[in-house]
Amino acid sequence: MNTEGEIEIDQAEGRTTKQARDKYFRMKKIMKELSEKMELVPKEEFVKECSFEFTTKDIEVWLLNAKRDGDIIEVRHNMFNLIKD
Repeated sequence: MNTEGEIEIDQAEGRTTKQARDKYFRMKKIMKELSEKMELVPKEEFVKECSFEFTTKDIEVWLLNAKRDGDIIEVRHNMFNLIKD
């Protein structure tokens, strides 16, 4: 549902909603910005930066999806590298 309580067409057709896509790309942008500052991004730093906009659950789901999709790789425990830009 959107902010007016209406069901979005993407959701009705079983696709990812615009809100979910926007959230995914915003967190990817945060990871990219952190990656430009450091070789490996500590999970703690990523969570700290994202926590202003997203819930802990949103962040954990993003990390799982980004690893699954090949956008990031967990080089060491809780240390990430952005793969795709």
